Amino acid sequence: MTRDVDWTLLAWADLTALHWRTAGNVCRAIYDFAHDGAGTLKRLRDEDRAGATHVLLVPPFIVYVSLDQKEDILRIWRVLRYVR
Repeated sequence: MTRDVDWTLLAWADLTALHWRTAGNVCRAIYDFAHDGAGTLKRLRDEDRAGATHVLLVPPFIVYVSLDQKEDILRIWRVLRYVR
């Protein structure tokens, strides 16, 4: 179940704003999910969250993603810190 990962400009900006070690951990979690499905993926209830249909939980971050089943692409929309 290997998927290509496509980063939007907003997601890339979110990632580069993080400390390099934190960004590395988030990237590793995203690529692990893309390659072997390891991680927690939840469907979004909101109808339009910048094109994202799911969230990938990478504590303390939430990664807004969408899955393109036809082309087997995991598109990353945003990487945001989870705040309660």
